[in-house]
Amino acid sequence: MERLFAKLAIAGTLLALLLTADFAAGQGIVTGSLSGTVEDPGGAVVSGAKVSAKHVATNRVYTTESSSSGLITMTNLPSGEYTVRVEAPSFRSYESQGVTVNVGAGTSLGVVRLEVGSASETVTVESAAPLIEATTNQISQSFTTEQTASLPIGNNFDSLTLFVPGVAAAGDAGFSNTNGSGFVANGQRARSNNFQIDGQNNNDNSIAGPSIFFGNQDAISEVQVVTNYSAEYGRNTGSVVNYFTKS
Repeated sequence: MERLFAKLAIAGTLLALLLTADFAAGQGIVTGSLSGTVEDPGGAVVSGAKVSAKHVATNRVYTTESSSSGLITMTNLPSGEYTVRVEAPSFRSYESQGVTVNVGAGTSLGVVRLEVGSASETVTVESAAPLIEATTNQISQSFTTEQTASLPIGNNFDSLTLFVPGVAAAGDAGFSNTNGSGFVANGQRARSNNFQIDGQNNNDNSIAGPSIFFGNQDAISEVQVVTNYSAEYGRNTGSVVNYFTKS
């Protein structure tokens, strides 16, 4: 009897591990990151500067400090607009408004140059999106809530992929489920695309294409199309189409 209970306990443990591993494998990318370098007016790095990033939509604040080499690194940030504040003794506080973090992408603050002065004084700047992605070789394009609501596409969000370079309509060569739009990416088959909702698997494993046809404009916060990516996505060789819902 004791051996039977021991075998059942081992079997239960193995089952739990397998289920956990399967869930972990199904996780997609749902966050982004911020990076930059803190320097003084002479170009010397400033270590130990307090850095806070306030998520405008939720008022949640994420904090860190610049490293010994002046580097700022903030990972696992939900997508959206942020107000970034940098503070250090004997320097004016630095505040950058309108910093946008996209899913699966790194947003660079560049060089944050602190001015000498009282910490009670604040230098405020308006952020602008960088023209070149310097932190990753991933190629992606995100469509915001306003774009998904204003473009004349109805509830067929997959058609947004056709606005992305390297993506074309599949025509009669689709051979898979479609959410109103069959497409190919970078010359791969239409069945080679990977579909996700909030980073979770949304693939019809029997015939390919999306499993759930999501078309609620009011619930969409962002649609991301990734056409070049590293191993964290895996599974397919085409594009990754990721729907993100509002909180």
